[in-house]
Amino acid sequence: MSGSSNIREAIGEFINQYPVCEYFFLKTSELTLTPEVKLLAQQDAAAYGERRNVPPAPSPFEECKAIIEQYDNAFLFDAVYEVDDAYDMERCEAARKEHARLVHALSDEFRQRFGDILTLSLSCDLCEDCPCPKKPCRHPEKQVPSIDSYGVQIMKTLADRDIMYDYGIHMAIYFTIILWNGEE
Repeated sequence: MSGSSNIREAIGEFINQYPVCEYFFLKTSELTLTPEVKLLAQQDAAAYGERRNVPPAPSPFEECKAIIEQYDNAFLFDAVYEVDDAYDMERCEAARKEHARLVHALSDEFRQRFGDILTLSLSCDLCEDCPCPKKPCRHPEKQVPSIDSYGVQIMKTLADRDIMYDYGIHMAIYFTIILWNGEE
């Protein structure tokens, strides 16, 4: 059995213990990175301010790209949550926090199995009173910057794989990418 099959089977064994809807194995080279997405993320962060609980990504874009390129493999997953109105950020806060707990639990699993990882998602929510971006992250080894803050064009990645991302007005879907090195 090849190393790739072993890793996929090992991940398949533990991933089913979590409320993940779909998951996909990618190479980091399959992610589309653009400085425009990073710029939009910076503008979005400025508009939402400290409510986002998102540690900032390094700047400039080239540094983010170089960090991503240090990893070989990407594990993309989504989770779906029932909400009153998926377009109302305030009403989706509980689902977002639930997703952040899932992201941190899965990141811990990947960290234990693969060592150094990079997790990109929607928000971090590790600390109730996140100091970012005014002060440094208290847990830089566990922080979760946003996917778009690194310039990842997630919608293109989803479209390229026919991944469903609209489950209707009463469902919030959140995506996460965990990057790691090793056999895959």
